Amino acid sequence: MNDVGPRLLQIVAISSAIALGSAAATAQSVGGGGTGSQEWTTETVKASDPFGKIDIIGAGTTPMSVANWVSSRSPAEKAELTSRCNVINHPANAALYEPNTRNFCRNYVAALYTKR
Repeated sequence: MNDVGPRLLQIVAISSAIALGSAAATAQSVGGGGTGSQEWTTETVKASDPFGKIDIIGAGTTPMSVANWVSSRSPAEKAELTSRCNVINHPANAALYEPNTRNFCRNYVAALYTKR
């Protein structure tokens, strides 16, 4: 079966993770929910600065590079990024954010749910 089976399972796992992230965002009324006292919405996750003070440049653009980068983030940063990405990944918000922003969030969500 070559390695099509394991690769297919990985794709299914990533797709499920993205769906879970979208479902969580839907449950939070197009917002991303809150971490602490912060409520994450399209008003607080600005298209011009979607990740706020978190510098994602070192994350790279591939699923593997983002996964490696995520492993060195603090729990607070992960919580904030998760909330921000829930807003960015929500289908109703897709047109608001640049493709590279959405791509980072897809890779980020996959990294959270994929064991290396």
